[in-house]
Amino acid sequence: MAHPMTRQGNLTPRSTAALVMQAELAELHAERARLRGEVVRLERHVSTLSTEVANADQKAGDLEKLLTAVRRFESCADRAAVLAALQELLVTVIGADDFVVLALDDEGRTLWPLLGVGAAGSACGPLLVSDALVSSALETGKCQVAGPRAAGDLPRSGPIASVPLMAWPHTVGALVVFALLAHRSALRPLDLELLELLSSHAATAIQLADLRSAETRRPPSLL
Repeated sequence: MAHPMTRQGNLTPRSTAALVMQAELAELHAERARLRGEVVRLERHVSTLSTEVANADQKAGDLEKLLTAVRRFESCADRAAVLAALQELLVTVIGADDFVVLALDDEGRTLWPLLGVGAAGSACGPLLVSDALVSSALETGKCQVAGPRAAGDLPRSGPIASVPLMAWPHTVGALVVFALLAHRSALRPLDLELLELLSSHAATAIQLADLRSAETRRPPSLL
């Protein structure tokens, strides 16, 4: 019977080939494990990229709607047309279904409703500038958002966001959002960017429409 080792203790060609094959097999197993890890990493990367692409598409679509609305603002013939365009934008892009657009009086103490949508928005009458969220928006000139509700909290009764309406350098009103559509749990970062953009365009659009319809100069107030 042949022995894998020669009498001098040297490997036979067959045993040498077996050892080489074992080493190659070990390398192949290691390479397969490495490639599997790389596949997992790439799949995660592709998933991340897919999410980023979807978010970018959503953002691009929302910005396109906003730019269309801004251009529509500029062409509105009267105040009613501007408010209708603003309502459409708030509902279709930002997802708000309960809000009110308010004009600040010359004394800066009372807000008068120009447009109300939804249960709270349509029931809103003249407001003293006392709500903390609204007064903060008017004082800072920046959009203010209420903090998130904790689990188990009752539905919020006050505003979830307040946006100052600017006719530079004057603050002439506010947009107060009370609630979002059912499928929207909270305002997105993009929504806040859109609200900031509305802050600087909506009031000016109303004033320009007033000027076009009345053909007379008006004070900075929206009233």
